[in-house]
Amino acid sequence: MVDCPHCYARVLPQSDGACPSCGEDTRKALGGPRRALLDLLADEPLPDFCLQCGKATERTAFVKYRRDVEGDSAPSWFVALLMSALALLGGHIFFWLRMKASVLLEFRLPQCADCGRTQGAPQAQHVDFPNHRASFVVSQAFRKELRSVRRARLG
Repeated sequence: MVDCPHCYARVLPQSDGACPSCGEDTRKALGGPRRALLDLLADEPLPDFCLQCGKATERTAFVKYRRDVEGDSAPSWFVALLMSALALLGGHIFFWLRMKASVLLEFRLPQCADCGRTQGAPQAQHVDFPNHRASFVVSQAFRKELRSVRRARLG
């Protein structure tokens, strides 16, 4: 798997090096890499540099992703049976419920006012709910600053 330097998608190139997403040659970058695909954890501390242009900023954009998952606390047939028994015994009307849960990932991403105006809120290329991470296209300057933050955190 490689990150396409043209559309920034993480792809398995075709035999001739073509990106299956955009059709460009993944082996040739135009004018060197200006942006990169980077995985961010939902609760990771980020540098005060714009994700998209790399300029220093204190402004942030808030993005969240939610996925509903079926709950596994009790089988639905058991819940339905229990609710029916309670309805008959108590004379009350109960709704048949299915237990539902959701996974919510929230990202507070540094973004300058100019990029916020021109590009809108950053959007993930891919969201990995089980590992609480998402892949964003970022500037090389932001990537460099994030590496420094990660190194400092590891000691």
